[in-house]
Amino acid sequence: MKAKLPFGISFRVAMFGRKLTKVLTILLCAFSFALFALSSTGYMYDRVDFLTRSLLTTQKTHTPAILFSHFDNYAQSWLFPTERIDYIEQETGLDFVYCFLHAEDSVYRFYAEYETESSERMNETILSGSAAAYEDCGFQLMAGRYPEADDEIVITLSRFQDFQKLGYAYNDYHFVHIRDGVVLSDVPYSYQYSSTGDRFIEIHSGRGSVPVPGDYTGYVYVEFKERGEPEEIRTYDDIIGKKIICFGDPQTGSLGEENIYDATIVGVADDSEAHCNIYTLRQVSLRSESWRETFAPSVQDDVECLAAGPTDDYDLARTCVEVTLNMIEETDSSHPDYETPNGQIGVYPLTSLINRTAITHPNFWDEKNVLIAFGAAAGLLFGIVSVLLCWHLMTSTLALQRIKIGILRSMGAGEADVIRIILIEAL
Repeated sequence: MKAKLPFGISFRVAMFGRKLTKVLTILLCAFSFALFALSSTGYMYDRVDFLTRSLLTTQKTHTPAILFSHFDNYAQSWLFPTERIDYIEQETGLDFVYCFLHAEDSVYRFYAEYETESSERMNETILSGSAAAYEDCGFQLMAGRYPEADDEIVITLSRFQDFQKLGYAYNDYHFVHIRDGVVLSDVPYSYQYSSTGDRFIEIHSGRGSVPVPGDYTGYVYVEFKERGEPEEIRTYDDIIGKKIICFGDPQTGSLGEENIYDATIVGVADDSEAHCNIYTLRQVSLRSESWRETFAPSVQDDVECLAAGPTDDYDLARTCVEVTLNMIEETDSSHPDYETPNGQIGVYPLTSLINRTAITHPNFWDEKNVLIAFGAAAGLLFGIVSVLLCWHLMTSTLALQRIKIGILRSMGAGEADVIRIILIEAL
C-alpha cells in the first residue's frame, strides 16, 4: 500500500549527498560554456568585419583619410599598376587625389633670393584631383580657386609664406636652351673635352660651372649668381596670376627637360590638415585632373598613392577592405615560392594587421602566434575534458535517479512524492 511521505523527509532525501555534486556540476558546466564562448570567437570570427571596424577606427583616431598605396615587395616598387588603379576606382566609386612619385614642380626656383639654400631647395610632389577631392582630403583654400586647366597650379600656404619672405621673380633666364649641343640662350659658356676626348658644354653660372653633354637637346636649369629683380609679395592677390616655368611639353605629354611651359598660380591652399600620402613630410603642389590627362604618357605609371576623404560608412569601408584583400591575394598567389611577403598593399594601414607569411615558414611562429596556437590547443583539450565530465555526471545522475526512484517506491512513496523530490533536486 502506497503512503504519502512527509515534506521534510522528501526534502532531506532530495538533498542528500548532492551539495558537492551540484557545485562540481555547476563549475564544470560554467567552465564548459566559457570555453565554448572562447572557442566560438574562432569559428565565428569574420576577418573582413574585423578589418573593416579597424579601418573605421583608424579613420577617427589616426589617419582621417582613405589612402591606397602599393608597395610591390617582389619588384621593390612603390608604383601602382594601372589596372589596379582602375579596379580600385571601379569598386569603390571614390573621387581620388592622385599623388605621384617622381613628377615634381620646382616653385622654389622663382624666389628672388635664398635665405638658406639647403632648406629652400625643395621640390614639390605633384598632386592631381578635383576641387571636391582636395576639400575631402583636408585642403583648405585660402585664396583663389583650385586648378582646372592643365597649365594651372595651386601652391601651399607655406610656399606662399616663402614668397612673402623672399619675394618673387620670373627667373626664365635660368632655363638655358640647348639644341644638338648648340647653346641658344645668351649665357656664358665654353666647350671642353673630357679625358676620353668627348666634347661637353660648360655653362658658367658665376657660382661654378654646369657640365652638359655635347649633343644635348633641351633645357637646363642653371643657378646664375645674379637674381631677378624681386617683386614684393604681401597678400594672396600679389601671388595669384604669377607664372612659374615647368619642365614638360603639353603637346606630347612628356614631363622631360626637352621643353618648358608656363603654369599660372591660381590659388593658395593650407595643407596643414591634409592627408594625401602615407608620408606626411612633403611639400606639394596641386594640379588639375586635366593636367593628369594631358601628361598621361608620363604619369599614368608614376602613381604612388590614391587619397580620398575619411568615411564612417561601413559598406564603403568594407568594400575598401575587400579590395585590399583581393589585391594582396592576387599579388601573393603570383609568387607562391615567396614565403615572407610584406609591404603596404591596399588601404592604409591594414597590411600591418594581416600576417601574409606562410604557416610553414619559421617566421610565422613568432611569440604571438605560438601563444595563440598554445591557447587554442589548451582550450580544445579542456573543452573536450569538460564535455566528457559533464556527460559522465549526467549519466551517473540519471542512473542514480532511477535507483532512487525504485527505493522511494519501495518505501511507499507515491507519484506526487517522487515528482516533488525530483523537482527539489533540480533546484
